[in-house]
Amino acid sequence: MTQKEAEADRQWRVGQVSAYSVFLRTEKQDVPVYRIEKIKRADLPRNWRPLPALGMLRGRLI
Repeated sequence: MTQKEAEADRQWRVGQVSAYSVFLRTEKQDVPVYRIEKIKRADLPRNWRPLPALGMLRGRLI
């Protein structure tokens, strides 16, 4: 993954967290605190794979 692709992925994840935050507010739930930070690939465990984004929430795909 190039740096440009990694930055695009990070921006996409920021958008996903933002959408989740809006979802929680509309459901009248407390909004958790998230931090999104850049990290070096070397800092990840060797077999690490990213989790899917928010995916299904209450049976609805966002």
